Amino acid sequence: MIKMTFFIIPVVKQRARIGKWGAYTPRKTAEFEKIVKAMAKALMEGKKPLTGPVRLSARFIFKPPKKTSRTYPCKGDTSNFLKALEDACNGAIWVDDVQIVEVNASKLYDMAGGASRIELDVEELND
Repeated sequence: MIKMTFFIIPVVKQRARIGKWGAYTPRKTAEFEKIVKAMAKALMEGKKPLTGPVRLSARFIFKPPKKTSRTYPCKGDTSNFLKALEDACNGAIWVDDVQIVEVNASKLYDMAGGASRIELDVEELND
């Protein structure tokens, strides 16, 4: 089991944009994926990416706002946060996100007032 914590504000995967020279990934998404990939490679400590099927559990944790009527973060779909994380970890934790066969994802506030972060648990399953 691989357990990692990325101390970064989670970002949703934005749709590709079309420009003069074709499709491109929006800057905010591209920067997030680049930073998370670098963090993941560092946390893997030189180990090669997993090659078999994987199960992952991701928690997208946000610092709560000063005032809110909700008990959960409403900004961004959980699935879009997950997609950005999956793409960022390609080539670092796993070879390709097609290997992900089981997912548990959640987004929540850290009511203790901690920093925004992503907590990720990855388990390689037997073939």
